[in-house]
Parts: sequence; structure tokens; C-alpha cells
Amino acid sequence: MRVLLVIALFLIYWLVSMPWFCNIRENCANLAANKNAVVAPVDTAAPAPNDSLMLLQAQARAQATADSLAAANGKAQIIETDNKIIIRFPTGSSANYTDAALESTLKKAAARIQAGSQAKVSGHSDNVGALDANIRLSQKRADAIKAKLIANGASPTNISSTGNGPNQPVADNNTQTGRQQNRRVEINFN
Repeated sequence: MRVLLVIALFLIYWLVSMPWFCNIRENCANLAANKNAVVAPVDTAAPAPNDSLMLLQAQARAQATADSLAAANGKAQIIETDNKIIIRFPTGSSANYTDAALESTLKKAAARIQAGSQAKVSGHSDNVGALDANIRLSQKRADAIKAKLIANGASPTNISSTGNGPNQPVADNNTQTGRQQNRRVEINFN
């Protein structure tokens, strides 16, 4: 019983001595001392230029973190714009057909092709490994997406597919995040 009491006292001492706890205590003390102070309203109408830059940087870091987590979980990452869909793949994979988000995106793309759009499916890889293996892998990625579009009702005559390997990177292949961004299939609509 004494041992538990000593451990509990040690933990309480340790928590109280932590810097973040000290900051909380100081902030609470400052609030108590200034309880009658008037707080000036913050103008949120237009952010300062640095705020916009910091927001964009935070969004980029969040996207990179999400991409890394998705890659670790073996899921494809999907980015959609008006005329392009980008699908990022985990290392060495050509398609993840159990991914519900990917299925939904490909169904929408197939419907767009059925409505008369032309689609160019281009596969890409990072630069890890042999060039010819990466070109084959990128072609497999493009063909897998093309096959899925056709399976969802798109006309094969409205879809072309090519494998570009590591020849058209969109990010630096010297970082894990850059390589993840380069392992992709792009569907461009006309």
C-alpha cells in the first residue's frame, strides 16, 4: 500500500512540474487576477497576408500527413478537380479494389465517359527500382484503372492508357512524401 502511495505522489509531483502544466497554472492565475479586464474583440474579417500563407502551409502539411497515413494503410489517395482525377497508390501496387472511395470515384468517372467525355489514363511511378520495371508497373496501374472504368460501363473506345514510369514526376523522389505523390494514375478528361 505504501508503494502505491509513493508512486501516486511521484506521479503528482511529476505532472505538476511539467512545463505544460505550469503554463496552465500561470494562465489560470492570470485570468483570476484579471477577471474584470475587458478583452478586445479580434477582427476576423480579413486575415493578414501571413495568416493566409500559414494556412496554406498547414493544409499542405496535413495533406502530406494524410498521404503518408494512407500509404501506410495500403489505401489509394484520390484528388478530384474539374478535368482531372489523381489516384495515388501504395508502393508496388497497381490497384486497390476494396477501397470504397476509389470505387465511388471510378463509378463517377465512368458515368462521365458514358456521357461523351474522352479520358486519357496515364500511370506513373516513383524512381525506386529499375526503369523498365517502373514503366511496366505504371502501365499496369493505368490498365487496372481503365479496366475498372470499362467494368463500370465506360466505352473502351473513349479511354486511352499509357504508362510513363518515373519520367514525369510531380514531386521530389528523394523524400517519402515526394515518392508517394509520384506513384499515381491521372485520368484527364477532354
